Amino acid sequence: VLAVQNVELFQECFSATSKLIGSQQRQTFTLVLNPQENMDKLSTSNMCKNVLNLSVINVNLIFDGQILGSPQTLTYIYNVQINLTFQITSNFETYQLASKVAYQLTYTNNVVIKRPIAIFYTDVLNVGDCFLNSVMHYNETYMNITTQPQSCQIDMSAVDAYFKFAISATEYRTIPITKKILAGHLGGETDFTAITQYVIDGDLTEFMQYLGKDRYLTAFVEINMITDQITTYVKGQISQFFPITDCSMLAQLMLHPTYVRLMYGANTNEVTCVVDYDQIQTEVQFPDSKVIYEAWDQKDQFVFNYGVKLDNVERDYQTLSRNFCSVATLYKNGVQITQIVKYGYGVMVCLFDVELQAYKTKTCFRLNFRTYPECQAMSATQIRTSIFFKYLENGLTKTQEINEIYLKGDIRYNKPETIFCNDEQHYDEYSKHIQENNLNFKFITPYGQVIYYTASILESSCMLYSVVVFGVILVAVAIYIPITISKNK
Repeated sequence: VLAVQNVELFQECFSATSKLIGSQQRQTFTLVLNPQENMDKLSTSNMCKNVLNLSVINVNLIFDGQILGSPQTLTYIYNVQINLTFQITSNFETYQLASKVAYQLTYTNNVVIKRPIAIFYTDVLNVGDCFLNSVMHYNETYMNITTQPQSCQIDMSAVDAYFKFAISATEYRTIPITKKILAGHLGGETDFTAITQYVIDGDLTEFMQYLGKDRYLTAFVEINMITDQITTYVKGQISQFFPITDCSMLAQLMLHPTYVRLMYGANTNEVTCVVDYDQIQTEVQFPDSKVIYEAWDQKDQFVFNYGVKLDNVERDYQTLSRNFCSVATLYKNGVQITQIVKYGYGVMVCLFDVELQAYKTKTCFRLNFRTYPECQAMSATQIRTSIFFKYLENGLTKTQEINEIYLKGDIRYNKPETIFCNDEQHYDEYSKHIQENNLNFKFITPYGQVIYYTASILESSCMLYSVVVFGVILVAVAIYIPITISKNK
């Protein structure tokens, strides 16, 4: 009897109003499991709340008595609507014509429950959902838009297609898309789902001018189809814009409270390029702002630097977007040669306060981390530390590594501090470069790189004590107890 009662209580966790929605475009079925009505008013033992909450359940769909493929797994959350999406690889039309549809729940104690689905329908064509992952590659006279077409039933033999981009909040420029008698192109296919490329040949000067001012420019492919004298507009938003180039580079954006540093390589800046250049412009933009931050570097110096620092970037990354677009523009004798564009997600610099304690017989590091939630969840088994100094040679600032140290252990960012010591002995060399005000540090963590440099100096024959605060190293001295000198910059 108890087993029967348990099964009945299990059945009551989800409402009879739960429904199944098919999407012909995406070839999916989404099971919408609504919580049982008035769940909190149950007078008997509420097993949904007291037993099942946070438990794992396997879910199958059943069409006319036949189980569909593999189950989906959900974590049950008490009194909350849960949606599960099942991807269909074949015979979608057969399933959507089924006369009886049900879902089956298999609990961790092997209790199996089958419930009928009273509400089952397939959505109609959503003209705003026919394109996925549309990306543009372009030069001055040509653009190729690649996309992943969804299952929209559109006869492309008698449609007009355009590329549109915004020049204001309400105005758009329109350029016809060229028809190409090629496989996968507009003009070469009549089935919308077979077209993955849309090409434009012509003068794109105006478009490039607007794109240069906003890397998150509103632009889209638009297909106009006429049925019974009614025009339907199918649009595909373009998410990323890439110039056609043979050049490439790494682009990792490290986020600091008052500036950002774009790392162009694992060590010094690296550009893989067949063209010659003598100057490089770096631009960074975030999607929620029209502001473009920029920096200029001569190639001769650029190749010796650790990334590019862009100042006065003060953003609250706890509330604002960390997505970014970076543009590296290469010049030769003042003429633009090529551009390299990257889209990415900025890395918040969690390591913000470091002390280097250099003794005659050992070297110690004390690490502190920011209290941001994502920082508190991070950990590492090692952090690589490069200690180097800068020097001038033929008018260029170059770097020379003194030592590389691996800080190993259970490094958890939610601790107040973590201290590492080892037997490496570079006291005299550290002392020399601290006095010359050119000692630098680079920390390579699993989450990115952090650069620090010396800002002020005191000295002691007993111990060197360097404090890094927000990327600025402040040096103090001590005989028995280190004294920290702090300074904001």
